[in-house]
Amino acid sequence: MKYLFLLLGFCTLNLSASQTDTVYRWVDKNGTVHYSDKKVAGAEKVSIQVSPSHKVPVTPVTTTAKNKPAGKPVAEQSKTQYRTSITSPVHDSTLYDNNGNISVSVDVKPEFGDGQTLQLLIDGTPVGEKHQSPTLLVTNIDRGSHNLQVQLIDKNGKIIASSEIITVHLRRASVR
Repeated sequence: MKYLFLLLGFCTLNLSASQTDTVYRWVDKNGTVHYSDKKVAGAEKVSIQVSPSHKVPVTPVTTTAKNKPAGKPVAEQSKTQYRTSITSPVHDSTLYDNNGNISVSVDVKPEFGDGQTLQLLIDGTPVGEKHQSPTLLVTNIDRGSHNLQVQLIDKNGKIIASSEIITVHLRRASVR
């Protein structure tokens, strides 16, 4: 009998994990959109699929860029074709960090070296120092949606590869 209750408990947990949360959305007389988990007069029901927060799919986003200095003959151009991709966080993911920290993992193929560095751009602006590490950490970023991109820069300061731009949504608790 005890095992039957245990089995029913696991089944109930499994069912509740796959359920969707119900949220109600309404617009007040000032045009402000509100969301709540309680039904309010005039609110419409919005279903949100809740996914487990402990699983982070790793789907690299890649792009290719060649180093083509202007004015040089084709024979003098670099034959190495670098690819950079942001492997973490994934595009359109929501990050929860009250300190505003964002950790970015980068994959560069072929492996970079010889004075080459990585520069992180947030919303099109270079942030922090250039690094030779494939893991970049930035702190105290404002909450909201941000576009991230990483550039591979050679020893002369030329951009030789850029990742695709991904969007992340940073959530920080606010004090009221």
